[in-house]
Amino acid sequence: MTLVNSGDKDKVILGLKLARGYRITHLSPEFAKLLTATTDESIIRAILTTLSHQPQAFAEQFLTIINEPSHSQSLRTQAIAALVQAQQIKAAPTVIKALTEAPDQKASIITALGNSTQGCQLLIHLVDTMQIEASNISIPIAQRIFHIASKNPIAQSINQQAEAKKKTNINAAIERIPSLEKVAESDSGNATIGQSLFAGMCLSCHVVGDQGAGVGPALDGSSERDTEHLLTAILNPDAAAESAYVLFRTIESSGLITEGLKARQDDRGTSIAHQGGMATYIPKRTIREQHHVGSTSFMPTGLIDSMPDETIAHMLAYIRSLK
Repeated sequence: MTLVNSGDKDKVILGLKLARGYRITHLSPEFAKLLTATTDESIIRAILTTLSHQPQAFAEQFLTIINEPSHSQSLRTQAIAALVQAQQIKAAPTVIKALTEAPDQKASIITALGNSTQGCQLLIHLVDTMQIEASNISIPIAQRIFHIASKNPIAQSINQQAEAKKKTNINAAIERIPSLEKVAESDSGNATIGQSLFAGMCLSCHVVGDQGAGVGPALDGSSERDTEHLLTAILNPDAAAESAYVLFRTIESSGLITEGLKARQDDRGTSIAHQGGMATYIPKRTIREQHHVGSTSFMPTGLIDSMPDETIAHMLAYIRSLK
């Protein structure tokens, strides 16, 4: 508690980070007391994240944050997700009220709920009671819902709609490949412009030379790959994913769901890498289950679906220059 009680913002946040990293949950009541002693949202966020590893005892504190109008909407949404972890279906009225009062926050609330098993179960309830539509749920969250409740008819329907949408999107992307190949072969792309685009989109995972996060595979030598193969890997990563880069999921006893690239696994726990190079360590004693997510690539689909051909041509020009 030395860091957490230091009064120094950076040290407080570091202390909370260490506590949740090692799942030091017996100090959670002390951390909860800090919620009434600060108005700094970054500290409150860190406390909420720490309490989410043992949320059942802190529903009252979560409700206080949700009902405080001076807090940002994103902080209140985080508190809603924590409340759902604590109360499960009993939190439905609070969630419905939030959806009604801030309809523009629907996507954010659904995303936050999708990060826990309790939230996924509540999303099933919300679809069943027509508070939200199945189409409001993203493909990754639909996959989690189906894994958690595969025998539930509503979960099945949510997953079926998501899979159909994914298939439609992939087919539309694949249909672009011949025209994009022609654009690439016309040498209309500008590698300098493409390098800037590539740095902003790709280096948060991939590595080229000594640059990049190094989470995904190195792209040095891409000049040796044919254009169709490159486009397929970008537009339909699931079809091109190597086994080492298949999405990995852990579900903790608290209900928290973590997905990313399995960076390390041993007798003590599992490290999950994320875009940008950050990693989450989950101690083995807290893991309820862990598995690869079918053949789903760590690289998300749809990254360049909305890009015009000209922009993609610039990126391809740079990628094809990598020796």
